[in-house]
Amino acid sequence: MCKVVLTMMLAVLLIGCGTLRHQPTDEEKAAIQQEKEKAEEAYVAKVIGLASIKKIYLGDFGNANGSDLIREKVRIALSESTRFEVVENPKSADAVLTGVASVEKRYSESVNTDNQGKVQGTGDTTYFGQGVLRVVDIKKEKTVWNFEYQRGFFFGESVSSNVSNQLVDKLLEDAKIVDNHIVKNPAKVPATNRPPATNTQSATDKLKELDSMHKQGLITDSEYASKKQKILKSM
Repeated sequence: MCKVVLTMMLAVLLIGCGTLRHQPTDEEKAAIQQEKEKAEEAYVAKVIGLASIKKIYLGDFGNANGSDLIREKVRIALSESTRFEVVENPKSADAVLTGVASVEKRYSESVNTDNQGKVQGTGDTTYFGQGVLRVVDIKKEKTVWNFEYQRGFFFGESVSSNVSNQLVDKLLEDAKIVDNHIVKNPAKVPATNRPPATNTQSATDKLKELDSMHKQGLITDSEYASKKQKILKSM
């Protein structure tokens, strides 16, 4: 009898520790992986339009308090990235980033009377960020990416920085997801959503071509020296 009780107690203890938890079978693991891949495919389909976007023009962010400041901070953050290039002319851009972003200021105060009949009051100012923006493919005239700012508690940064950083971080994150998807599954990506072809000409080839143009008298000595210096700096 004691052995039976001890065996039951041990079984309960093992279950409580998780030792006897159900281990998924190979079929269950395959099903879980399939569902995960489906979810990833569905998300990629929502942001695949970013694949062909390289040059971005920052459009209007609204005219509310903090709108211009957030826009400039987005410009700085995107300019520091290697994935996107911020351009000043919409005619040379692949897409426009536009929408509304602002810093809302709210006042709160309380007034009370103490035991001696003196009126006392306190006040406080709280700042809240807002942002709903989108990336619009200029050629397709189609929105290819959406963003909505998620409020939270942040320390060490201003509200405007929180909005701009969250926007840029999400944009870069989704662009990376798309780029990795293209590398892994190039055949599944429609031609219209593939990144534009890049010039893979090496610096050495550029120098040879520049020397040839100079010898043929197609460019002046000053133009040759200037262009050569630029090529050498890019190496």
